[in-house]
Amino acid sequence: SVVVQSVPSSLEVILIPPRIDIIVRGGIKELQSLSDSAFRATVPYGDIETDTTGRVTPQVISPHDVLVVSQKPDYLKYIVRKRL
Repeated sequence: SVVVQSVPSSLEVILIPPRIDIIVRGGIKELQSLSDSAFRATVPYGDIETDTTGRVTPQVISPHDVLVVSQKPDYLKYIVRKRL
């Protein structure tokens, strides 16, 4: 799942879609030992605040010896609403 960082406590952000698929490249040893938890996909709330297009690009954080070749989708739509 993609996580939105630093969301004000009075707001809630819904990402559409909430997950992305990534393709990675690396050595066989490195790839064998990987799990989903080795990767993080995030969107800083500041990117949403300054956005004028209605979509944001998630940032993928991966182990240093693994290269992220592509991610799908490239952009995520979002909805920001007040928490009830």
